[in-house]
Amino acid sequence: MSNVLFILGSRNVESKQLAFARSLAGLLMKDGVDCEILTPNDWKLHSVKDGSVFVTGIDSADEIEEDSGKWLKEKLISCDLLVLGTPVYAHAVSADIKLLIERISGWLHIFRLLGKPGVSIVSASNNGFTEVQNYLEFIMESLGVELIEDVVLLDQQGRFDSQLRQVYEAIHRALMPGRKPRVGRIAEQQFTYYKRIFANRPRDLAEPRYWEERGWFDYDSLQQYLNSGGRSK
Repeated sequence: MSNVLFILGSRNVESKQLAFARSLAGLLMKDGVDCEILTPNDWKLHSVKDGSVFVTGIDSADEIEEDSGKWLKEKLISCDLLVLGTPVYAHAVSADIKLLIERISGWLHIFRLLGKPGVSIVSASNNGFTEVQNYLEFIMESLGVELIEDVVLLDQQGRFDSQLRQVYEAIHRALMPGRKPRVGRIAEQQFTYYKRIFANRPRDLAEPRYWEERGWFDYDSLQQYLNSGGRSK
């Protein structure tokens, strides 16, 4: 059974994106897709302490007893498809989503979610959504996620039936057995850049070691790696 993880950045239990996610999850579950919706009301994250994760690959905040970082990361890795949503606050993602992104920032140079399809949802009153939409696209592709749909929910739209159907159909296509994932433009640009940077760095550093373990230095692109049958582990 496929599983879809919804991570939404609003604490409002009556938010547009939560209503949209519940409707979408309802449709998917009727087809046998397992869905889980998480909001900041379900987790607690501590701030990033330092940049050592880029050297060691270890997020020290994961070891804090009441911190949800390790739990959330396991959810992200194990899901078959990720739906990431945020409201627009001051032309930016919510503080909760920004903190989550900071806590997984150690994944951005190693495409930790490579090959996983994803959907972005941005909800706004009337403006700022373009900047946030572009930012989510950048972050998701930097993680290796294939962005299959992006949704903007505005107050003046009223019902979201057409968007709901569009995303529902896109998710079904993405979860079809045997479907080949596609790597986005942003991820490929970063792959080319980091390959050059990491090639000459010591392998006792977490990022170049991760690259070497997966044999990425021998590939011209992430798409070539995926086409060969490779996956993020």
